[in-house]
Amino acid sequence: GHSYLIFEDGIGVCSSLIAKFSENEGSIIRVSSGKKFTKHASNHYAINPEVASDYLELFSSLNATSNLPDHIIHGLGITENLPEYLNEEEFRYYSNIFFHSLIHVIKAAQKYGGILGKQIHVLTNDLHHIYQSDGYSAVKSMVIGLLKVIPQEYPSTNCKHIDISLEE
Repeated sequence: GHSYLIFEDGIGVCSSLIAKFSENEGSIIRVSSGKKFTKHASNHYAINPEVASDYLELFSSLNATSNLPDHIIHGLGITENLPEYLNEEEFRYYSNIFFHSLIHVIKAAQKYGGILGKQIHVLTNDLHHIYQSDGYSAVKSMVIGLLKVIPQEYPSTNCKHIDISLEE
């Protein structure tokens, strides 16, 4: 079966995915946001998404238990409504969560077992206008460039982006 490493959003969208995937075959490793790297259980970790070393600790732990995933689902781009205009501090914070966190995932995965042949799925909301009333998040758009570059650097790595609306 497949193995999934799911970086959970804070509003429950990824929890629904985890419940759905649990019905099928495969192993699921949940990663929630916290203050620092913590191993809650063999299939549940917490990391500070702004700290690069937490990703290294996560992948080191997964590697030590031969639990490296086939699929990486990056759900940190699913958020409640963001302000239309961000001040410098907010922009830095959100770019760490949406953009730099994915870079940290790739670097950590590459260090421990490689990224080649993996499936990377990036989930966002409100990146594109899906419904008329949707907002738009420019800071989330930076991830699109990464999704184009990653397969060029790692040709057998497959990247997908799914943008949703929370109105549904």
